Amino acid sequence: ALVVSIEASKALGQVRLGGGPVVRVGDRSSLFDPAAVGFVTRVAAAQTRHPWQKALMDGGTCEATVWSAYGHRCAGLCLPLRHYHNMGPAGRPRAEEIDLDDFAALVGLGRDLARAWPTTVLDQELAALRTRLERIPDQAPRSLRPISI
Repeated sequence: ALVVSIEASKALGQVRLGGGPVVRVGDRSSLFDPAAVGFVTRVAAAQTRHPWQKALMDGGTCEATVWSAYGHRCAGLCLPLRHYHNMGPAGRPRAEEIDLDDFAALVGLGRDLARAWPTTVLDQELAALRTRLERIPDQAPRSLRPISI
């Protein structure tokens, strides 16, 4: 399977609101899977309807790092965000803001990614995932096993 973390992230460096969704190559904690990022980049480049950006978004850590740590092929997409964590000028509270055209482009890119993902690869990956999931009860640390209350 391909895990694509989708979130909003503080606009940093050359990344700007209105420039389109961002194909993330990584976050503060890790770089994402090169093949997965390459696939997402190729799909983004193939569509001509909307602008898009590509960047290392190293303001924080997103879910793709966690999924990657557990052996999954991961990439990330994000919307550039203004007033990250509701912090405006001079430390005053402000509503977080995204560009609605960026959001529409992100939805379209998500659709294009779903259509472009090769079914045969997906089937092979799902079979491998099922095998791993079937082994989890025997491999899970005691703290992760279900408990009765």
